[in-house]
Amino acid sequence: MSVETVTLKSEQQVDVILYSLSNTNNELLIDQAQQLVKSLQQCPVTIWSRVFLSLSHDKQVLNITLRGDHFGQSLIRNLKISDLRQPKQFVTSQWLAELNICSTSNGRVAPSNQLQGG
Repeated sequence: MSVETVTLKSEQQVDVILYSLSNTNNELLIDQAQQLVKSLQQCPVTIWSRVFLSLSHDKQVLNITLRGDHFGQSLIRNLKISDLRQPKQFVTSQWLAELNICSTSNGRVAPSNQLQGG
């Protein structure tokens, strides 16, 4: 396990934590983590304070678990991404924004009756 602290544009800090049980996966996971770190650094803010990364034994699935806090409520979001490319090239600033990772929102939309106060 290794931890790297990433500082966003707003000076907010996010811990990126890597889990790997094998040296082979460890090298690939470090490459993926560096790509994620570079993209996270471009985020103005995020509700996530910790990002956990692991790679499946066959190296085909990248597991990302995000932990954060939103108005005092603990949040967890799990992403499992299958991609045969090595390294996995989809982790970009644009991809993080599309998934609301670079956001102060948890990405959920309130039902319309709650928006209207009903």
